[in-house]
Amino acid sequence: MAEDMIENNEIYAEYFRSTKTLAFDQRTNLDEVESLMKKFNDWELRHCKNCGNKISDRKQLICEYCGEELKH
Repeated sequence: MAEDMIENNEIYAEYFRSTKTLAFDQRTNLDEVESLMKKFNDWELRHCKNCGNKISDRKQLICEYCGEELKH
């Protein structure tokens, strides 16, 4: 399973069959997590946290779909 994840670039590591161990590329994995967190934070700024619908205008105070107060 780990070998498939490495091959599919789901994790950045090297698998050693002789010892059945993984050596993770920590910097690359951390960079990937940071990139995903930035994308999520950007998504959160554009979507209502209550219903998930896209916010028309970042200056909106209330979600036009569910009425939830938007916290910026």
